[in-house]
Amino acid sequence: MAEKTLGIVIPVHNEQEMLPRLTERLISLRAALPQLVEVIFVDDGSKDTSFAQLRKVVETQPGWRLLSFSRNFGQQAAMLAGIQQSTTDAVVIMDADLQDPPEVIPEMVALWQQGWEVVYGVRRSRDGENWLKKLTAKLFYRLLARMSDIEIPVDAGDFRLMDRKVVSVLCQLGEQRAYLRGLSAWAGFRQTGLEFDRAPRAEGATNYNLSRMIGLSIDALVGFSSAPLRFVTRLGIFTVIVSSLYCVVVLILWLAGINVPGWTSMMLVILFLGSVQLISLGVIGEYVATLLVEAKGRPRFVIAYDSARVDPAK
Repeated sequence: MAEKTLGIVIPVHNEQEMLPRLTERLISLRAALPQLVEVIFVDDGSKDTSFAQLRKVVETQPGWRLLSFSRNFGQQAAMLAGIQQSTTDAVVIMDADLQDPPEVIPEMVALWQQGWEVVYGVRRSRDGENWLKKLTAKLFYRLLARMSDIEIPVDAGDFRLMDRKVVSVLCQLGEQRAYLRGLSAWAGFRQTGLEFDRAPRAEGATNYNLSRMIGLSIDALVGFSSAPLRFVTRLGIFTVIVSSLYCVVVLILWLAGINVPGWTSMMLVILFLGSVQLISLGVIGEYVATLLVEAKGRPRFVIAYDSARVDPAK
């Protein structure tokens, strides 16, 4: 029986400083891991020299492949494009910044060979990140796990190994705002976590700014939980009850002949109710916006370059 094969998918966006280190460690990993036969880089519309560097590298490394988007479609789309193009029995997703160390992959492979079909990395520590980033990440993972309609592991990022069974399921899904961490959990199969220490970023600056993190968090909550909508309903019921009680109090004081100052209390009530309405509209708007994106049915990405389909004569 032939030995099962392994591939790695790596989304890349403006990582010119990290690529020499990354390719060096991947070459070392391939020498130590005979199952590794395929590495797919997905250039997500980089503006630096990332594409040029990767194009030269894949020409010299057998089994390495480069996809390049026509523009920046986002990390989730890049990972999805990579796993769709993969051909191996299992696929590892990892970032290009080496905070998810490739040296952990052999341990993932060992668990896969024991029968686990998804092995996700659990961040035991997060070196090189400030306390605010650590705190917000910790709170978000636990909030998502509590609110989600499925069981999503806490402290687990995109770094994971997935068997071909799982990859095939993910490739069949047509979600525009894909959140692969959640979709991987939704797919089911036998899953286990593997703890590792997340390394600090060695070169360059992260491309995942606050805006992108908030966007990904919203996609995760909207895609895997209806709790925000239920919260809006409960908040509306609560405000109705409080407003009714307040009206009763004001009526009793008026009947007792007690003068009730009106301007301050009125403004507070108006501001409070106005805030509740705006928040409620915002929550509903996120779900409506997601429905709009899904209804359009546009491609999740556009591949402008594929090293496996370039005519050598050109």
